[in-house]
Amino acid sequence: MAPTGTLSHAEGVDEVRARLTPVPAADNDTPLLTAVLTALAGVRTHQRVLVLGEEPLLRRALAAAAECEMVSEGPADVVVAVLAPDVPTAVIMAAPGARVIGVAADRGAAVRTAERHGLSLQHTEDVAGRVAWSARVPT
Repeated sequence: MAPTGTLSHAEGVDEVRARLTPVPAADNDTPLLTAVLTALAGVRTHQRVLVLGEEPLLRRALAAAAECEMVSEGPADVVVAVLAPDVPTAVIMAAPGARVIGVAADRGAAVRTAERHGLSLQHTEDVAGRVAWSARVPT
């Protein structure tokens, strides 16, 4: 889905996000999407995991998998960006070789997002009318 209106330099990030039509958050309508994102993240014990945005169920699942607290800044081994506007931040916060996990409207959008940010797309999974994806940051 496309953003509506035009962007102003005076607007902050929160105002821009409020005007975009995002892919619904994982916790919004289906625990299945949260489960798929958790599986795609492939978190291992004591890995540094960062979730961008408000995703309490996803945070709890990933913290349990890592057996440690979530981190609030990078570099991280796994970064989850459920909303497309958070992908550039996810790439910056990811360590070399880390995984970035996200949600796209369809597989084509996942491919374009990965290519746009220099990521190597590894997995896509259709779930709840969207596509969950996993990609690697170059080393």
